[in-house]
Amino acid sequence: MGLCYSKKNFSIQKCPTTNQTIYEGYIKNDQKNGFGILYENSKIIYEGQWLSNVKHGEGKLYENNSIFIGNFQYDKKNGFGSLYQNEQIIYE
Repeated sequence: MGLCYSKKNFSIQKCPTTNQTIYEGYIKNDQKNGFGILYENSKIIYEGQWLSNVKHGEGKLYENNSIFIGNFQYDKKNGFGSLYQNEQIIYE
């Protein structure tokens, strides 16, 4: 995951993950774990909980001019959540 690593304890890092993507948050055993924010081209694309490098727990996903706020399990939307577009709720 770029220049960041933490072998034993959680640490907060700002890590370039690809050319246009930066992860800022908790790292454990070289993986995203705990709360973190993923940026692409200087814009937030996900902020929330991570487990072993995947979205897992509560979070906000920003995509296609919309925001999904809800639960994730192993990198997929799961359970309760709300979808907003242009600050209006589309789905709850």
